[in-house]
Amino acid sequence: MKKDWMIYGMGAVLFVAVVVLYVICLTGKCQSSNKDAVVSVVEAGERMPIAYVNKDTLLQKYDLYVEMQEQLKMEESRSRKQIEQKAQELQKAQAEFQEKYENNAFLNQQRAQSAYNDLIKKQQNLQEMDARLSDELMQKQAKLQKQLRATIDSVIRVYNAEKGYQMIIGNTAGIGILDDLLYADPSYDVTDEVLEFLNKKEE
Repeated sequence: MKKDWMIYGMGAVLFVAVVVLYVICLTGKCQSSNKDAVVSVVEAGERMPIAYVNKDTLLQKYDLYVEMQEQLKMEESRSRKQIEQKAQELQKAQAEFQEKYENNAFLNQQRAQSAYNDLIKKQQNLQEMDARLSDELMQKQAKLQKQLRATIDSVIRVYNAEKGYQMIIGNTAGIGILDDLLYADPSYDVTDEVLEFLNKKEE
């Protein structure tokens, strides 16, 4: 019985709400409200304050980025050739040592030990050279990427001075160089407000 009264009560509330909406629409308020909504949509559609950039396309077709990639590939190829040359020299020295050792060509054990120590030293030098060249290549890549990002940031600001977008975002993953947000009006930064809100929630 109680359940039936609840159903009747909810039905009555819905009926009253429908009647109120009907009266509002008859008085013309509903129509003007809809008209305002349509106008606001049209006005918003005249100029979107947000634009996007396809980061993959930008990087693949940006001349400076292409040149940097070619430069890095040349550096990597040069380093690899140096390592390969030194590795071949080491292999040759190891083969010569093995042959002399098997044929008892060393005058004494001390000479054999000395030649073996030289091989160990050459191997260590090769490993250190490989690590150093790899580190230099990574540092150069990081430097070029930083230079590239600074250039793109500068160009986007100049471009946006004419276009007047509030935000320019990237719509693809990129290659780890460009952020998802390429440009934003500082007035849209709500970091402090969100941080304050978060900290209050933690209390």
